[in-house]
Amino acid sequence: MDEVIVEAQALPGMEAAIEDVEPDEAAQRAAAYRVFASQQVDHPWLDTYYTLREQGWNWRQAIYIAWLAMPEGRRVPRTQHELATEVLGLATDRRLRAWRQENPAIEEEAVGLLRNRVFSAIPAVMEALIESASTPSGRNHADRRTFLEMVGVHFRQNREVPEDLSDLSDAELLRLVDGEKMPGLQGELGE
Repeated sequence: MDEVIVEAQALPGMEAAIEDVEPDEAAQRAAAYRVFASQQVDHPWLDTYYTLREQGWNWRQAIYIAWLAMPEGRRVPRTQHELATEVLGLATDRRLRAWRQENPAIEEEAVGLLRNRVFSAIPAVMEALIESASTPSGRNHADRRTFLEMVGVHFRQNREVPEDLSDLSDAELLRLVDGEKMPGLQGELGE
């Protein structure tokens, strides 16, 4: 039986040096990329993948990082092994584990993407908190409390506040609001 020699060609997105691998592996990589590139699957991480590609990550690492940055319940495919074998054309997920160990930037990038998602959600969360805290329903008490604590005007339950605040200076009132200990007062605010 004649041995078939596959000429390995780098496809768009495959920066890894294909000539450094066996012909079978090069063909497997090329086939995996062709399958991935031709799929019409709308992976939830696809937009992040394109952003990572623009930043210079190779196609496999970009997919892996984008997948890592997804909440576990939204990952497609569900497991790292499935990602390696079904999307990236690897025999196992060992290569993915090795990437994480060899290149800390992979994990740093995934964490950075998660951090960006959190920060981008802050305006919507704050708007929802304000909306809920502003609703005069008993069910929204916890949101009002959270909101008032965030803006520094809510006193914790164990705090004793003097009944007559008229004798306190502006500076003492500000310290009271900030929760600082004040001489002459009982409880948390006093000494």
